Amino acid sequence: MEGKGAPHTKFTELSREENTRAATITALLLVPLLLAPAQAMILIDVGSVDLLPDETATVDVLISSDESAGELLSAFNLELRITPTGGTTSTLQLVDPQTNAYDLDPAYVFSGSSGGLLRMVLSSGSQPGDTLLVGDSTADFSDVTLTASQLLVRVEIDHQFPAGVDPASTLGQSFTFEVVERASTFFYDKSYVAPLSYTSTPGTATIVPEPGSLIVWSIFGAIGLIALRRRWRSSPAAEAWL
Repeated sequence: MEGKGAPHTKFTELSREENTRAATITALLLVPLLLAPAQAMILIDVGSVDLLPDETATVDVLISSDESAGELLSAFNLELRITPTGGTTSTLQLVDPQTNAYDLDPAYVFSGSSGGLLRMVLSSGSQPGDTLLVGDSTADFSDVTLTASQLLVRVEIDHQFPAGVDPASTLGQSFTFEVVERASTFFYDKSYVAPLSYTSTPGTATIVPEPGSLIVWSIFGAIGLIALRRRWRSSPAAEAWL
């Protein structure tokens, strides 16, 4: 039995040595990753909007960077989609064609250097006109620096409902407007070596009543409260309490 124990002890010692060597190599390989600076992140913020039934509105999509020194950007392509949140009796569609000339706005990320804004309205299949593809680059493929939030896309949307549907029934219905994170969404600097990292925050479009109708209902509510208070004051219970 003792003769069989020796080889087993030798094998165990060799295994420990190999494990130590493997752990050392792994640690050395991880050092460059741990010392490398964190990559800047592009931030996409989709705006939110309240709109009336059967109204057209615009939504701004902003771009910025989490790097204080700013991120460099030369070209982008963005896919945006509208999705109902819960059951709805109406639809929120993209205006087709999109005609807002926001690339002339000084707030636009490629203002003064746009190579030509391209926009296309598509349907994902779940509802018509719910997807927008939009892209642009600097005319000379140079970089701009992203610091504070700048305008990336201005989207025109249109609320619709079928004939026979009471517009009041659409009040409170909402829709999510978000970036579709797949190959059709990308950001590049002038090196065009690899796409830049990004994260996005969705927005919401909510159908609301006209401000005038809220005032009318507030007046009716106030009249009702006054009438109720007068009725209570003239009641026997109120006289006994007073």
